[in-house]
Amino acid sequence: MSPRARTSGAPRRLRVVLFGVVGLCLAYELVTADLAPHLASLWPKAALAVAPNNPAALLAVAERIVESSNSGAALSPADRARARRLAETAAAQAPLRAAPWRLIGRLTPDDRAEPFMEAAAQRSLTEAGALRFLLARRVAQARYAHAAEIADILLRSRTDAFDDAAAFMTLIAEADEGAPIVRRMIAAHPRWRDPFLLKLSEGASDARTPLRLLLAARDEPSPRSEEAARRYLQALFRAGHYDFAYEAWRRLLPKGRTAPSSGLFNAGFAEPPTASPFDWTLEAAAGVAIDIAEVDGERALRLRYNQRAAPHSVRQYVKLAPGLWRMSYRLRGALESPRGLRWRIACADGATVLGESEMARGRFDNWTTFKFDFAAPNANCPLQSVSLILDARSPSEWIASGEMLFTGLALERVDSGLRAAQ
Repeated sequence: MSPRARTSGAPRRLRVVLFGVVGLCLAYELVTADLAPHLASLWPKAALAVAPNNPAALLAVAERIVESSNSGAALSPADRARARRLAETAAAQAPLRAAPWRLIGRLTPDDRAEPFMEAAAQRSLTEAGALRFLLARRVAQARYAHAAEIADILLRSRTDAFDDAAAFMTLIAEADEGAPIVRRMIAAHPRWRDPFLLKLSEGASDARTPLRLLLAARDEPSPRSEEAARRYLQALFRAGHYDFAYEAWRRLLPKGRTAPSSGLFNAGFAEPPTASPFDWTLEAAAGVAIDIAEVDGERALRLRYNQRAAPHSVRQYVKLAPGLWRMSYRLRGALESPRGLRWRIACADGATVLGESEMARGRFDNWTTFKFDFAAPNANCPLQSVSLILDARSPSEWIASGEMLFTGLALERVDSGLRAAQ
């Protein structure tokens, strides 16, 4: 081999070595930069062995240590220290990532964890663990404006944190300083407004809080906000807050609708029943259909039976002044039944029946007027129920066929000078 050939082969070997070194470096970078993060979610320890300083691998191993116990507080001192070192290294390697800071905060005593949770929240508004911690801390500190901002973020972005955020937003709304903040938020109609209002009556300790927030939503009503108002009124009823429920209902009525000073609301069925306790509630069941029909140019309550019927009713709660009252109505139709339909007035708790009509059964080809008198007491009966029922006394009497129509319903004071029943 000539000297020239030997000298020309040396550069080629050098290039091969250099390319090999570069290839190994690129392969290492590929493994550590691309493969390690994928391994971290499945085999954290293997990922850490491949890339000891990869932040995803460091964080995955640290979280696996924490998750091996039921909670961070149950960790042994050695495991806690190791997990914290790994999280701190991950934070140093990727200082803009939120998760390492949140984990450091979790592994820090609560009285010193706030700076780390703030660091996590500043880096990502989707870091729910840090936001939950800060929300609880801000409410405890009575920093309601900041607390409401955090709750708003969680309610908008994290369905898995909705219940917790809604509970804290309710606490903010119940505080004197926090209530105006939440009312302004509700008035702006955020997308979480209606789901929050639907849960409100379950979590509020002060019965006035849902009313204030529902009033803030009244200018832009929606089917779900109206359902929230119904649930709220029903919750007040179940708790026996009858007077407050009535006043809340009056204030929550849509604009353009007013409650009567006394007597029936929507007596002529001009508006569709809302199922509010103080509007008509049509409780149909198997074997009976209940609706509002247009008959002879006016709207009428219609009940249609098909043999055996399950228990059902039509009901509205009213607030009557003490004294003598008269209920009147017109009916038409035909009903075959062992028992008939009967209007009944009772105290809201159902314990005392104040008066009732005669049973309606048989055939009425023309509109026929009926009426009956009753006395509203002046004590222990703050609200009254007006109900239409099939007056069956046993299962064998829940049999009816035919159709009955009612219209012209009215409750009128007969003699305000008479003393109320005691």
